[in-house]
Amino acid sequence: MTTRRPPTRLEVLAARAQLALDRKTATPSPRWLIELAATDARDIDERDSTESPGPRAAGTLLPSSTRKPRALARLRARPMQGKDVLDLQRQLVELGYGDDSLIDGVFQESTELAVRRLQNDYDILNDGVCGKVTQRVLKFLEEHGIDRDHRPTIQQQHMISFIVRTQQGGFVILDLVSRTAMTTGRHAVLADSLIDRVGHLLEAHIAEFRGVQSWMLNSADFPMQDEDEIAAFANDIKAELMITLSVADSTVAGPGCATYYFGSADDVYSHVGRPLAEFIQAEVVRIADVPDRGVHPEYSRLFEQTKAPTVRVEFANVTDDERLDRISVGIASGIRKFYLLGQNDDDTAFDLGSAVRSR
Repeated sequence: MTTRRPPTRLEVLAARAQLALDRKTATPSPRWLIELAATDARDIDERDSTESPGPRAAGTLLPSSTRKPRALARLRARPMQGKDVLDLQRQLVELGYGDDSLIDGVFQESTELAVRRLQNDYDILNDGVCGKVTQRVLKFLEEHGIDRDHRPTIQQQHMISFIVRTQQGGFVILDLVSRTAMTTGRHAVLADSLIDRVGHLLEAHIAEFRGVQSWMLNSADFPMQDEDEIAAFANDIKAELMITLSVADSTVAGPGCATYYFGSADDVYSHVGRPLAEFIQAEVVRIADVPDRGVHPEYSRLFEQTKAPTVRVEFANVTDDERLDRISVGIASGIRKFYLLGQNDDDTAFDLGSAVRSR
């Protein structure tokens, strides 16, 4: 029988900080977190952080080495402290948001001010709390070797800004219409069938991303297949992303998959659309195991007129159901990785909406 270990004071305070963060962002809190936050921290003996963890009851906060990062904030009654605070302070200094005197392992006013400066620079909700999105941006900066001497590229800046500014978890448009006008005859019938299958499967996968809605456009909605009309509709409902599906003529295209983003001959391109296309292409090739036909810039009225980042996923000589199913999974996985700034997340039911709404 597993013995329930009493929580430490630090765990209770961390639970209270997380509970306050959940309330501020209107995120439902699990019962165990509410119960842990209600524990009287004054009656708890603080334990050395190096002790053996021993058996733990389900729901108890785990050490930072075995649990997901906690939200870090300045608690006036008893400042948060620990290795995660120390790591945060070191990275803030490396990024130029303080000097070595900041590094003491205690989240005090100086650390909060440094976090606020970072949040201000990257358009993150400026509240001094190092929560989910702030931590994700910090990890992105670290993985790309960005510090006080190496600033992010324009594309990296645009990508970060898009993620943190997306506040409502809005619509992902799945366009099954605009590219079907490119095909005729028997090939058009087959293309419509393939696009319809991938589109409906993709819609089901996106439905699993809590906080994000999909809106699938079909010929019943836009019988004229007018790209300007489709772009205007996407703009009217303030779509976050647009994914257009197409099938290449098998008689002229090689087998595999290619993904396209807005780009012109004079090297003007979408700084958000290109990384979105790269993530989708990489995941489709990896998951569906199809030949990689690359990521390419493309100019079209749809790309030009749609305000939301828009990409076109084109597959050719792929007709078996299992491979088509895997393509839909790959597209969904690419969208998910894009919202995660390319980072891995073990939670398969990751809440895209809260990721782009919270810190």
